[in-house]
Amino acid sequence: MKKVGLPPIVDGESRRLVLGSLPGDRSLATQQYYAFPQNQFWQVLSTVFGELIDDDYEARKDVLRRHNLALWDVARSASRPGSLDASMTNVIPNALPQFLEANPGIVAIGFNGRKAQQLFIRHFPGICIPSRYLPSTSPAHTVPISLKLQVWRKFLLSN
Repeated sequence: MKKVGLPPIVDGESRRLVLGSLPGDRSLATQQYYAFPQNQFWQVLSTVFGELIDDDYEARKDVLRRHNLALWDVARSASRPGSLDASMTNVIPNALPQFLEANPGIVAIGFNGRKAQQLFIRHFPGICIPSRYLPSTSPAHTVPISLKLQVWRKFLLSN
């Protein structure tokens, strides 16, 4: 089943970009990034930034903006039954070179999971912005949250 992603969350002050692979079914149905309650994305940001993040999506987007964080996905669309990245095929990438050109303040990219990193490397070998792998916030990635937080904190709080 072909699935189409969400538009980016970005503004003129964005300095860091978190790239996922493609939103899961719950996120696509609600048109909200990381809407699946067991995904740890908002919990990780809440812990790292030291603030309670409300369930209200507009409030969540405000947290991203206050911390100069942009959010998008490597894939614009893909075929995928369910929400697991491992079953993605027929990937059409987003227009990341144009996005980065339009948002020159972005100085670092973090990949929320291996699939996002792999897709980026495959589709955008010429993009030379510092980037790093971040352990996936998906509940399918069973690394303890304490280990995820160490890596995410370094990315989110570094100069």
